[in-house]
Amino acid sequence: MIALLHGRMLKEHHKRELERKYKIAEIGLKHVSEDLKQRITAKATKIRRYENRNKQFHQNRLSETDQRKFYTELSGDKISSDMTPDSEEAKQFWESIWSIESTHH
Repeated sequence: MIALLHGRMLKEHHKRELERKYKIAEIGLKHVSEDLKQRITAKATKIRRYENRNKQFHQNRLSETDQRKFYTELSGDKISSDMTPDSEEAKQFWESIWSIESTHH
């Protein structure tokens, strides 16, 4: 369609097919191209709305089942379980907590 608009050469059968499909001779080339642009914009908006709706349903389901994962996804933080803690650090951490004596009622 753009090639026709800019006057570039197309194969004759492609040109005839486009003219027949969009009735370019009756409506006019600029009107047809504007109509196609509007259709593309409408489809893109529909797809965007569909993706947002799916995201909303996913987040609703996640907030009901796993709130921790839901809030992690909202904040965008990625928890990586690749890093293992150093055993010496872990030992010192827990010793500092358990070594403090306290009495409870």
